[in-house]
Amino acid sequence: RASMAFPRFTAICFACAIVAAGGESSATSPRFKTLVIMDPDNLMLPVTHSLFFRDLAVRGHKLTYARADDTGLALTSYGEHLYDNLIMFSPKTEDFGGSVDVAAIVEFVDSGRNLLLVATPDSSDSIRELAAECGIALVDEERAYVQDHFAHDAAMDEGNHTIVASDDFAAPDVVLGKERPGPVLFRGAGLAVAGANPLVLPILRAASTAYSMSGRGRVTSGPAILLVAA
Repeated sequence: RASMAFPRFTAICFACAIVAAGGESSATSPRFKTLVIMDPDNLMLPVTHSLFFRDLAVRGHKLTYARADDTGLALTSYGEHLYDNLIMFSPKTEDFGGSVDVAAIVEFVDSGRNLLLVATPDSSDSIRELAAECGIALVDEERAYVQDHFAHDAAMDEGNHTIVASDDFAAPDVVLGKERPGPVLFRGAGLAVAGANPLVLPILRAASTAYSMSGRGRVTSGPAILLVAA
């Protein structure tokens, strides 16, 4: 069974464009330059997510790791883009270092390059703004988790039913392939398409029994909640 529940990151992932992975290739001959931005309090990320990054390296990615508050952080130099892909494991960061800000990241995506953005229910306003620029909004501004009292992992869950399970894949075979994994475990905030946006592609929807409830009592439920989108 595939799992989306990472150690230390109860995260949701959505992409403004799919990170170019390509086929199998030698890790000694990288074809893609990929920058990984990390929250300053999570610098062990390359260790805790080693399988993920190792897979990218095998697929031809040359990975560069940087703190989100690095004063030398940059996506371009003298008008030239420095990277092909950007992976952001920095949901808590409000102000990025160097020349990187929301506008710079949006320009990076608009140039045809790829972004993988990781968010959590307590994501910063900057991360929420970036998501909105890409046509995706977190379902609840009150930072609530998706819950499911029926489709959840009883062994891993601590009783609040926030480690939900879903196999409601919405993307076509050309994106996911014909062989779909089993139920994906997910813990985090739900996503919603911000308006009618033909450029946003749902990847995984919540099960029909899932819901997300705000502090004001507003409820979003079932497949209306996106767990992963591109």
